[in-house]
Amino acid sequence: MNSIKIALAAALAMTTIAPAFAATVPANFVAGVFTSLDTTMGTVTVDGVTFAAKAVDLNGVTAGNEVDITYVTIGGVKQALAIDLLGADEVQPIE
Repeated sequence: MNSIKIALAAALAMTTIAPAFAATVPANFVAGVFTSLDTTMGTVTVDGVTFAAKAVDLNGVTAGNEVDITYVTIGGVKQALAIDLLGADEVQPIE
């Protein structure tokens, strides 16, 4: 009887915990030139790539600025999580 209770508890735990792991989406990162902001559509464009960005703070970013974008892709839509301005104080790659 105890083994049945343990098996049921394990099955319940897996159905509760597994969906949380399945919903985790890894973040991606890209750097580029900020091109435009469309407040009507809630999007930003960086190097010709459009990102949904309704809840992102632009922190003074304007067209022509070099930026880093942290984003996830959900259902084929690139959703910006953060947009950071690259400046002289940022570490630059060695070419």
